[in-house]
Amino acid sequence: MKDYSTVQMDGIYKARAISAEWKTTNNGLDFIQVEFKIEETGERVRWAGWMGNDPNKNKWTVASLRLMGCDSNDPQNLDGFDKNDVRIEVENVEKDGVVRSRVKWVKPVKDDSQQHSESKPANVSKYKDVWASVSSGQQKSNAARLPDAPAKVKHRFVKAEPAQETPEDDIPF
Repeated sequence: MKDYSTVQMDGIYKARAISAEWKTTNNGLDFIQVEFKIEETGERVRWAGWMGNDPNKNKWTVASLRLMGCDSNDPQNLDGFDKNDVRIEVENVEKDGVVRSRVKWVKPVKDDSQQHSESKPANVSKYKDVWASVSSGQQKSNAARLPDAPAKVKHRFVKAEPAQETPEDDIPF
């Protein structure tokens, strides 16, 4: 049985990667699975950074790893993936009757820490060119400079007013 992570509420959280490894699906798609630990709650959630034939998806995956702190130009070396705190957007999705949390995107936060640990290398040298094409200096820049970046969505938060009691003589029945 697979272990699916769930986070109590959808939302944006400050988090840090705690593990990262290369994986391949049964259909032969390569991806980097990163597990994040949410700072406020200690909950854990996974993100899949897909690699493959789409150069834009590859660049977004590498840019996200750069934000996490991975500064190597060698895709076999994921060192530093756990160096920086990031913001993640988590959503809960139901599939086949099971609710799973997933990370929709990874964005920077201003707070950088210098924590560092090792990760497990993989034989993924075929991505070396795209890895090198996304500068390690990108982690401090705006990821929207990548080609074909999705449009920014502005969120509007409205403070809810507390419910007011309705006097019993105002009830219309």
